[in-house]
Amino acid sequence: MKAVLPSNAWEDRIVDGSARGDYIVVHCRSAFVHEETVPSVQHSIRVPERLDRDISREIQHRGERDWSKGAVSLMEEAVRAARIPGIVFVQRREGRRAAVAFSGLEVWEIVATWKEAGEDWGTLVEAYPELSQGQLRAALAYYQVYPDEVNDRLDREAYWTPERVAEELPFTRPIGR
Repeated sequence: MKAVLPSNAWEDRIVDGSARGDYIVVHCRSAFVHEETVPSVQHSIRVPERLDRDISREIQHRGERDWSKGAVSLMEEAVRAARIPGIVFVQRREGRRAAVAFSGLEVWEIVATWKEAGEDWGTLVEAYPELSQGQLRAALAYYQVYPDEVNDRLDREAYWTPERVAEELPFTRPIGR
């Protein structure tokens, strides 16, 4: 039994009921990461229906409409988290970002402190007494492997100096100033 489900310009989804079980066959034609088209390789994978439901639910929860784009995002996060133990991804208004597990801190925050300390390990450890050395090492390891992502965030944060905040967001100034 094969039934073709509705498809869009980026994917084909085919239900394949075979003797080995029911799977969703997904043909990805393009990969999207961080809102830009990147070179991609087409793969056809068989996804068990339960996993397809889980993936679809997570993609929908994130507000993504394109299954392929959402699945690539999930895979990318899974690979990054497996590559650097202690890193998780958190949802923020601007999208998903790397964070240190069980800390409440995003990677860029720890890297910013480390850079402000002249990249001195001892000063970083003193700045975050509540974090283990493993947590701090995970943040720096993530930065080492994915520097462009972290540097982009650091650049965005550097834009908002106290003077710029006061100028562009006057409601943040104390009353009477």
